[in-house]
Amino acid sequence: MRWTNWKILIYDNEFDPPNYKGPACYELGLGGKSVNPKNSVYVGETGNLYRRMNEHGSGRSHLNNILTESIYNNKLIYCRYIKFSTRSEAQILQNNLLDRYNYKWNDQLNSI
Repeated sequence: MRWTNWKILIYDNEFDPPNYKGPACYELGLGGKSVNPKNSVYVGETGNLYRRMNEHGSGRSHLNNILTESIYNNKLIYCRYIKFSTRSEAQILQNNLLDRYNYKWNDQLNSI
């Protein structure tokens, strides 16, 4: 079980989702054009990573306001993930990570 390398997900109006269509735990991070993110800002899980990333990229997700603000501030949105056999396995990793780390966007959404 290893994280993929960071990959640019959203930059300006460009969007490049991962091709994987199975269960995954994923992290989103912010960075510049030549610098991968140093800190993850969001962790999530899904039964279909490709579909979930398309929701984030098209403005149909609960992260829409945060993503829009970050893009407006010239930030690139990066993504990395771990593949799982089932969504429940991905959920377990997500919950363990949320217990151990303070993800900025998860915290923001929980305080609303």
